[in-house]
Amino acid sequence: MNTVSLKPTPSPAIAPIDASRAALNEAFDLIGLIDIDLKSLPAVSAVRRKIRAGEALFDQDQRFEHIFIIRLGTFKTTAIDDEGSEQVLGFALRADILGCDAYASGRYSSYAIALEDSEVIAIPIEQFKGTGEACQRLERHLFCSLSQELNREHRVLAMIGTLGADARVANFLALLSERYGRMGYSSKRFVLRMTRQEIASHLGLTMETVSRAFSNLSRAHLIEANQRSIEVHSIERLRDLRSLRPIARSRSFPGAAVSQRPVLTAMAA
Repeated sequence: MNTVSLKPTPSPAIAPIDASRAALNEAFDLIGLIDIDLKSLPAVSAVRRKIRAGEALFDQDQRFEHIFIIRLGTFKTTAIDDEGSEQVLGFALRADILGCDAYASGRYSSYAIALEDSEVIAIPIEQFKGTGEACQRLERHLFCSLSQELNREHRVLAMIGTLGADARVANFLALLSERYGRMGYSSKRFVLRMTRQEIASHLGLTMETVSRAFSNLSRAHLIEANQRSIEVHSIERLRDLRSLRPIARSRSFPGAAVSQRPVLTAMAA
């Protein structure tokens, strides 16, 4: 698996320190750290990097050297066991931080793989540790980001433990919709950058089951799915979904028309 190189390649027209500060400034803007005086910091060689679709940003068990703020694109984080089986742990979007889970152990616990051509800003954590208050604020933000990621993982585990296939896929789409909305994008219409197989691995399902769930949600008029393009008709109903069940066919009136539209059974989350 190819891993992206992190050697800086600044533009000849921009001094390396100015390029690093510009990258660092953009990274802090993305994650909401807007009050740090970059001019007061020692040189920190933050760099922007482009990662092609399918390329690994870092490998599982690789030495921890950088945290990465996603500037553009989408990543999946995956773990591979001793038998070579892949488990998709999650999906990271613009302004998410990758790699902060390795802060304590010193090694990345998963692979981070670009699902489309993407860009990140890499911050060398060792250089940043000597920046006093700025480092403390960044560390607090990393812990907050890690807490949010753990919360998302707990929600997924709860879905796997309590919900059927249709409801798992519905909740996954609702969470993704909410994340796009917080990023300033449309929460109603978006393109899935992950495959059905990757969604299935993440939700503990088979690809065939995920495909059926998309069809069931479409028939229930909760979403409209065209390949990877998704239109959400009701985020609230997706979030509250527990199960979909077909209407039983009438046996008393064989000639009567019977609706084939699934009935929605929902309860508050």
